[in-house]
Amino acid sequence: MALAQSFSTPAGLVCNSAYIRIDRVITSKLSSVIDVGFYSNSDLPPFHTITLNTVPLLNEVNVLQQAYEHLKTLPEFADATDC
Repeated sequence: MALAQSFSTPAGLVCNSAYIRIDRVITSKLSSVIDVGFYSNSDLPPFHTITLNTVPLLNEVNVLQQAYEHLKTLPEFADATDC
């Protein structure tokens, strides 16, 4: 599971086809933390990472799928496609 879209880092690095992968989800009754990596190639280390805090992702069995669905609701991932 991953997403793809163009991405620019705050430092100005541009990747026209970034591979965006959730590297870790930690969830509890109070909140969920999603670590997202941005890759120029899925075989290389990420060139950028972000951590998002959100409401608990406990409604469904597949927390990872739920985290990806949450990412697609955010404006910065509006143009992302599944890959």
